Amino acid sequence: MEIWDKARKHFAHCLAEVHRAANTPSLKELAKQGAKQKSTKKLHGSTVSRLLKAEFVEPPDWEVVHLFVMTCKVIADTQPGPKIPELFKEEVWKWRHAALEELWQQVREVEAEDPAGLRPFPPKDAPPAADLREQPSQLLLARHEVVPFTGRADDLAALTDWRDGTAQDGRPIGASVALLHGFGGQGKTRLATELARRSAELGWKVWQAVRTDRAAGDADRGRRTTLARRALVVVDYAERWPARELELLLERLADQRGETLRVLLIARSTSWWSYLLDDLRKWGFAHTEYPLRPLPEGDIDARLRTFTAARERFADALGLPAQDAESLAVPGDLSQEAYGLTLTVHMAALVAVDARIRGDEPPRDPGALSTYLLERERGHWSKLEQRKSVSAVPAEVMAQAVYTATLTGPRDHRTAITALKSAEVENAASHPQVLREHAACYPADDPRTYLEPLCPDRLGEDFVALSTPGPLASHLATPWAEQAAARLLGVAAHAPAGSPAPEWSRHVLTQLINAAARWPHLVAGELAPLATEHPGLVLRAGNAALATLARIKELPLAALEAIEEAAPWRDPDLDVGIADIAERLCTERIKSASDPAVEAALYAKKAGRLSHSGRHEEALKATEEAVRLHRRLAGSGDVEAVADLAWALNGLSNELHLTGRHPAALESAEEAVALFTGIVTQGHPEKIANLAVAFTTLSLCLNQQGRTAEGLELLQRAVRITRYTAELSPADFRPDLAGMLHNLGSQLSRVHRYREAVAAESEAVSLWEKLVEQAPEAHLQDLANALDGLATALRGEGRHQEALEAGEKAVAFLRAGAETNPGAWGPPLANALLNLGVGFGESGHLQEAVRYCGASVDMSRDLTATRRATHLPLLARSVMNLGIWLGRSGLSREAVPHSEEAVELFRELIERGFDNHLPDLADALLNLSLTLSATNRSEERVAAAREAVELYRRPGPASTAVHRRNLAKALMNLGNSHAQRDDPAASAECLNEAADLAREVAKDDRIAGLPILADALTNLAREFGKAGLRAPALSAAREAVAIRQSLAGTDPAVHEPNLAAALVILCDSLSAAGHHKEAITQGTQAVAILQRLSRAAPAAHRRHLALSLKSLGRPLVALNRLDRAVEAGEQEVDAWRRLAQADEEYELTLVMALEMLGRLQMVTCQYEDAVRTYEEAVALWRRLSHPQADQLLALSLINLTMPLSELKRHEDILARGEEAVALLRRLAQEDPAAHRRTLVMGLVQGLGLPLARLDQWQLAEGPLQEAVDL
Repeated sequence: MEIWDKARKHFAHCLAEVHRAANTPSLKELAKQGAKQKSTKKLHGSTVSRLLKAEFVEPPDWEVVHLFVMTCKVIADTQPGPKIPELFKEEVWKWRHAALEELWQQVREVEAEDPAGLRPFPPKDAPPAADLREQPSQLLLARHEVVPFTGRADDLAALTDWRDGTAQDGRPIGASVALLHGFGGQGKTRLATELARRSAELGWKVWQAVRTDRAAGDADRGRRTTLARRALVVVDYAERWPARELELLLERLADQRGETLRVLLIARSTSWWSYLLDDLRKWGFAHTEYPLRPLPEGDIDARLRTFTAARERFADALGLPAQDAESLAVPGDLSQEAYGLTLTVHMAALVAVDARIRGDEPPRDPGALSTYLLERERGHWSKLEQRKSVSAVPAEVMAQAVYTATLTGPRDHRTAITALKSAEVENAASHPQVLREHAACYPADDPRTYLEPLCPDRLGEDFVALSTPGPLASHLATPWAEQAAARLLGVAAHAPAGSPAPEWSRHVLTQLINAAARWPHLVAGELAPLATEHPGLVLRAGNAALATLARIKELPLAALEAIEEAAPWRDPDLDVGIADIAERLCTERIKSASDPAVEAALYAKKAGRLSHSGRHEEALKATEEAVRLHRRLAGSGDVEAVADLAWALNGLSNELHLTGRHPAALESAEEAVALFTGIVTQGHPEKIANLAVAFTTLSLCLNQQGRTAEGLELLQRAVRITRYTAELSPADFRPDLAGMLHNLGSQLSRVHRYREAVAAESEAVSLWEKLVEQAPEAHLQDLANALDGLATALRGEGRHQEALEAGEKAVAFLRAGAETNPGAWGPPLANALLNLGVGFGESGHLQEAVRYCGASVDMSRDLTATRRATHLPLLARSVMNLGIWLGRSGLSREAVPHSEEAVELFRELIERGFDNHLPDLADALLNLSLTLSATNRSEERVAAAREAVELYRRPGPASTAVHRRNLAKALMNLGNSHAQRDDPAASAECLNEAADLAREVAKDDRIAGLPILADALTNLAREFGKAGLRAPALSAAREAVAIRQSLAGTDPAVHEPNLAAALVILCDSLSAAGHHKEAITQGTQAVAILQRLSRAAPAAHRRHLALSLKSLGRPLVALNRLDRAVEAGEQEVDAWRRLAQADEEYELTLVMALEMLGRLQMVTCQYEDAVRTYEEAVALWRRLSHPQADQLLALSLINLTMPLSELKRHEDILARGEEAVALLRRLAQEDPAAHRRTLVMGLVQGLGLPLARLDQWQLAEGPLQEAVDL
């Protein structure tokens, strides 16, 4: 909505003024200064950028706005020059923000009934009878529903099942998208219309999506109105929607869905569908597809029933008596293939009826049906021309306008006028009148647009073909139509050179290609010249249309060759279609090739194009053929032939790697290096750059096999060589240098040499950015991969904010590429999502970590289903990290299955011979052990931790420092596992070794070693405390806190949770040593940190908050600060209560905390509160499954009698006390030795004394006497 857009932009403009007043600080400086402010929010670079560019789609969070303004004020105060304090006034900004929120709410309310981009599914829209007589083809339009839906019962049932689909638990699937696809004329829209009509009758709200411009689409995302409880949205011609528009639509629908949402996409082709799948999963959509088959070939009765139903309805609409209609036979043989289309059967029925009314003989050839109906259209235009009082547009001009509209599709008025002028429609001065008369004949769905195409689609395509002169005579043919498409595209013979392609280029090319696929003369006269002379323009058709073009047999190979040569080597919007073109072109050329060298080059070209489209198995076969031919040619000993063989082997190694055949990839890479080395050493130094590339490929293969040190050495040699060649010839070798630097950075990160990795990846990013400026399509994926690698290296260096910014950029680039070419861009996107998730997790953003790692798991599963060997490592890492961040988010139950699966996946990799994944298996076992700590599976936890330690003790390809670091973490976890099993000696031994190793690591690498040392000391302090070793416990705890405080000072988001944990242990240690005052100080600090963290991520930190409050309570009680102790106890109980609401396993801990709180409330004379506390405890004991539940319930009831006594509620005392004593009597009868003493205590404290205090001696005497007797 325009008013909302203006308000957003004005708000952003005011923020920009504040930014300028602070001398335009960088995003990095804002983040740094913002971290110093007292706020729970962070100023991430992406957040600030969205604020300043008005890219937020709903009012931004007030805390973020406030933090931004105050941070700018702090920076501005340090700047020289005059200040403008009014810009930073908090009350002004509060008012602005409140006004923005109020306007947004109003926008939501206004649009609640009619969501933007959607309109109610159109009801029957029968045109006037007079129009039908003149334009019978209008009866074929699905939106008029002239012919009732018949047949296709199975297809309708399948779609109904999809609509009503349920999950395994029987609940409806929340959101689902289905693709209904088939050739034009098969009845897709009619089937969807019937589904929509029946859904509406059942109470579903049904909408049809309409195209909006991109700006509107972005703005619409802020509208959070719910569609309906059950909503069905139909998207016709989905393949014609620009990818970004369709993506925005689906994302907005997911955001606005109610209880159940179904989106039905209707399309002819499916080549574009796969790019959507990852996003659909991200937005929470299930997905499926339904191919619509032709009418059964052998079931002539089904076709006849379809014909009869259509004949009756057309006869009724056109005024033909029923008895006349019944006598109409099918004007042809229904067994013909053409009648497999529902549209063709309907056309036959319509033509039969119309011909009978006119006294004509209907054509018997199904191919002539279009001609008949189009000539009727032409006759209608002629009649309009003769009615001068009605229209001044000649029939010939109307035909030209219809032709133009069919190619361009609907346009706004100004653009439509331009289209008529470009097509050279006659009578330019009357073009506005032409548009008006055309709109009267063919009214647009959107009244704001003109040039509605002739429909149904196939009829429009036939009109283009029959109007364009060809070898077959046609009454509709006109010389004007020759090169009309070229004129519209701005490339006709007289068009000025260098003119930009018009906005309708893609639509014109798509329509022309679809028509040419069925009308060969359009290929020769229109499409082939365009492809041959203007191949770059044809590329604007995009993947789907190019794939159709590749299947047109009549298109000369020369035209395909021109298109393939004009296509960039990489472009996600073209890779899929160009691969189809290259496959056909190279396959045909290879058949006729007599020169092995030419044949080998064709196989190489085919392999490259197939690889870029993600078709790696086919690319591998083509590469193997190229190697076979080059090997034959290299037998002559010619240097160039040997070099060509080496290049082919290098390419073969890459494809073998991409298809998971790693040992074979290594063999090919080694042979390529050997050949290039021989060439260079034999006096051909000009081939040294080729040797560098081969070194790079071999290094990657060595790393895959676990020979990291060898691979790293080779890669460093390759970089040195390529840096030298790039200085001599930057244009030729700068891409190679950038790629090698990225590979070097990745390898350095794997061995934890992060500082060197940052330098290499930063240089790679800088080089790729320059190359992207020159050729974005060719290098964008390389830039994204380098950014992903830089993010990993920065994260290793502890530069988390910079890492997140680089990772988010990488994901954005890769997601855009995967939209159009998921096969090639999907794997790196899944990897980047995983790395970004890890980055968010290590930065303390646990929800984002789970979300991104979950998205990576979903993508990796799909990839592994197609090529398991290739993508199994990615799946294993993704599953492992999802388990890690689920566990750290407090979702231990959900984490355990993922952690177990990760272990099994890494075991599978090792069984397949990939011993380089042994360290990964150790990581997975370590994580499994950590995840199991939240369960009662202590034996399994110890076993997993012990196996991890054994694996880390093995020598491996990583550096000694890395091994010490990993071993220290594993030993610490094993020590904690022993502690969980009450084995303090074994625990202390492991924790001491872990601390010693961590000290060694910290000497060489403080960033890597200090966090591990702090954790080991924290755990040691805990175990020393349990053993009563107060001095060692206090010393270890103080050192742990000191380390964590220094780390948290530089990166609080990462280190504050662990600082809080260390402070809690220090609080316990101080309290045990009698230093209660200092214990309160440290405990209070821990509680403050955890309260703040819990507000941001309650699932991850609430349990730790409860434990910290429990620890704080001990020194408070010791110093008799009972009011604060009660306050801490109440907060502790509240935390456990919230945890128990989500997980009943916390109920036992909650009831124990309630008992302790009740005692504190009694001591502080808060009797009413104590009654409520003990009553909650009693209610919990009643339902808890505990081996001593009856005894504990009885004790709790006895505790309850104490505050009841103070409140003089003797009836309640009697009821609770008698219940407690009854329980204890039964227990004493069953086991006198164990429960008699407890029964005596119950009689005295639960009944006798409380009643006696109330002077109820007669009631008290009985219990007291029984106690004496016992």
